[in-house]
Amino acid sequence: MTRMISPCCGRWLCSLLLVLLVCAPLSAIHPTEGSPRILLPNRTIAPIGKEWSFRIPYVGAAPTHWKVKRLPEGFSFDASEGVIRGTASTRAIFEVEISVANALGADSCVWQLETSRYNGMAPVMGWSTRGLKDADINEKTILDVADAMQRAGLVAAGYRYVIIESRWQTSKRDKEGRITADPQRFPQGIKYLADELRNRGMKLGLSSNASPLNVHGLAGSFENEAIDAATFADWGVDYIKYDYCCSPPVPIVARQRYGAMGRALAASERPPLFSICEWGELQPWNWGETVNAGSWRTTFDIRDKWKATKYSKRDNGIWDAAEMNLRYASYANRHRLVSDPDLLLVGSSTNGCTPEEYYTQLQMWALMRAPLVFVADPRSLSPETLSLLTHPDLIAIDQDASFYNITEERRDDGVRIWTRRLTKGTAVLALNVGDSPTLTSIDFRPGSTAIWDATRAVYIAPQDLERIALPPHAARLFLFE
Repeated sequence: MTRMISPCCGRWLCSLLLVLLVCAPLSAIHPTEGSPRILLPNRTIAPIGKEWSFRIPYVGAAPTHWKVKRLPEGFSFDASEGVIRGTASTRAIFEVEISVANALGADSCVWQLETSRYNGMAPVMGWSTRGLKDADINEKTILDVADAMQRAGLVAAGYRYVIIESRWQTSKRDKEGRITADPQRFPQGIKYLADELRNRGMKLGLSSNASPLNVHGLAGSFENEAIDAATFADWGVDYIKYDYCCSPPVPIVARQRYGAMGRALAASERPPLFSICEWGELQPWNWGETVNAGSWRTTFDIRDKWKATKYSKRDNGIWDAAEMNLRYASYANRHRLVSDPDLLLVGSSTNGCTPEEYYTQLQMWALMRAPLVFVADPRSLSPETLSLLTHPDLIAIDQDASFYNITEERRDDGVRIWTRRLTKGTAVLALNVGDSPTLTSIDFRPGSTAIWDATRAVYIAPQDLERIALPPHAARLFLFE
């Protein structure tokens, strides 16, 4: 099969999406059922000189057999876990052959592994506690959610991070000055929680704050950066979301405070991913790379609506966040890092958007290489939501190690055309931001051998690009091979 992105991405789940979008809800194929399909992008980057591990993502029933050929020197494959481990010593691009099978079928692909001295992190995939009630942020809930993500096939598909946004800590430090976990919420401590998640193939993320106390009056890390970084490393935390609540709204101060934490984390025995969250007010895209950040927020917290009446801290919809992030994403691409427009709302219990709008958000976030971190409760996801979250083409596009900027064409009828070059081929998104249905068209790309309509899961002919029907706030994603 010739694909512009990795041929690892099977069509069976995409075909289901077409049924779900066009017909009445049907019984969806669960991500843990059926023959295996590998969910790899065309290319992934591993750093030179650093120990690296990578779990191959997939959907379908658990594999009974893996085979990996042509790994670079210094790397090995653990077939029992489906994990590649190793340390690269030279810069190169390797063509790795991967095959997987279970009793119901098999899949295979050729995957490019680039070893590089430069940044090249893939966007984080996972779940955030932001949608939980404050009282539900505790050890039992987190582990229940982790088990639900495993049962749903989300962990196998790559959603491995569990990010606790707040309420995990107390307001006071211990006698040695260390930040402490709330003993009522996390009676066995954060290290226990991180170990339990790791045993499930998952990773723990925590929030902290660039001030003495956060907005809830709980301990932040300001002027305690070194001891907190050491504590996070001892606990085994893999991701730090660093907020800027209750801090001076001055760019130079923000840069200093984020710099102090970034340096402390980088110097710790177990450096986590470092994510800046000051909502774009102090332009972190201009300095985020200098403070060792892997990603930075470009927008205020997202609300469950399509568009705000007026963009502000308290009113920021899906389209507002997408537009703002697109404006500044080039800064992250320049440094091979990640620009973050905030959380995915698909499956949200508040139902502030239509199914079409949630699907459009997923397509926009994938094209922008944004983190795929969702907020819906994994214990009660519908089959339709699971199918969208594990959409093979969207995951492959999002995780692809291509750092080309999106070009945008604006049309008078409210249509936007986004184009992003991938490591192999090109993705084009036709998007209707207007409130009325419309017909639009896009040009065939010379040199392409095929066009895959990822939204409807079909190959199409060039003439089909001449009349593209778009309901309000809907999108169609085309992959030119």
